[in-house]
Amino acid sequence: ERSPIPRPPPSVRSDWPTRSMPEGHPARVSRFTSASHSAMRILLIEDDPMIGKTLVAALQQDGYAVDWVKEGQAGRLALDTAEGAYALVLLDLGLPRKNGLELLKEVRRAGNRVRVLILTARDAVSDRVAGLDAGADDYLVKPFNLDELAARMRALLRRDVARGDNVLRNGNLALDPATRTVTRDGAPVDLSNRELALLAALLEGPGTALSKAQLEERLALSESMFQDYRDETGTYDRIASIEMFEAVGEKFWPTFFGKVRDCLKPGGSAGLQIITINDNDFEYYRAKPDFIQRYIFPGGMLPSPMALAKVTKEFGLALNGQVIFGQDYARTLIEWRERFAKAWPNIVPLGFDDRFKRLWDFYLYYCEAGFRSEYIDVRQLVYVKS
Repeated sequence: ERSPIPRPPPSVRSDWPTRSMPEGHPARVSRFTSASHSAMRILLIEDDPMIGKTLVAALQQDGYAVDWVKEGQAGRLALDTAEGAYALVLLDLGLPRKNGLELLKEVRRAGNRVRVLILTARDAVSDRVAGLDAGADDYLVKPFNLDELAARMRALLRRDVARGDNVLRNGNLALDPATRTVTRDGAPVDLSNRELALLAALLEGPGTALSKAQLEERLALSESMFQDYRDETGTYDRIASIEMFEAVGEKFWPTFFGKVRDCLKPGGSAGLQIITINDNDFEYYRAKPDFIQRYIFPGGMLPSPMALAKVTKEFGLALNGQVIFGQDYARTLIEWRERFAKAWPNIVPLGFDDRFKRLWDFYLYYCEAGFRSEYIDVRQLVYVKS
């Protein structure tokens, strides 16, 4: 929501994967869940923004859930705080704040056996040997073909499947969520994302009747798209947006609500969760960027209730109801701060300093105080297209 994936350029850089996404084609996401297996989550540690965005889009199109970090220290933090959450790590070597080889050695010394596939431009035999000896499970040199990357990932993930069978079966039909492959009597069956989502839903509960709404929910997950909201052209009965509006920026408020209006069918409704700022303090806040705008969300802008009412009215959106729950959000911030403090001893060895801690402590206290004093609030609003 906050950082839409741009369409790749028609040409491919020499250090890009050699299969680019089709022009204008949104990434499709499919997530399978079952009692024995959740969606394959991949950790991508890559500092090049063009390569990273291309890989995220391609992996999500293939049905993986992807977390992307751009520094070695951030990669170590992700692996330490979400141990066991990742099925595979895609690791670049030339990373800032801790190179990939050093990170890999630390992870292995800590006893983490997550599968690691190195993606790097370092093509010397000595580099490959060093990477594999440090604990990598595979090594792929840039530029590479995305089809080859996908095949290597499937091969690595099959090793885990061999240790514990997570395949969904019914008679002669089998679906392997790890590799997203379906076989019938051992022969492969080619299915679309929609068909895979439906089959997984049915195989997870043999003999259980699923409602139309349940099946539609699974299909919706299989067809989620990552794109700039301004590129959306469809029309819908319902639209939902959760704390995205704050990142749009005041300049684009008319663009946002114009798109909401254009994408709603007549009589349709839009549900928005938005953090707002007190009407009395809005002009001062608007004229002078605050701490969060300077250091946390540059370019962000909270609307006041009156400003929100004005811009929505201009675009023919009538408020049909709202729920305000700022005090609940204050309690949530306390929970986040307490968990951050508890985890801090494990974060320090990763290279994060006291300045980093003070920044986030202040941010969490700052927001909590804002909600408690009702300087800011959070509300869920329902708008109807008139």
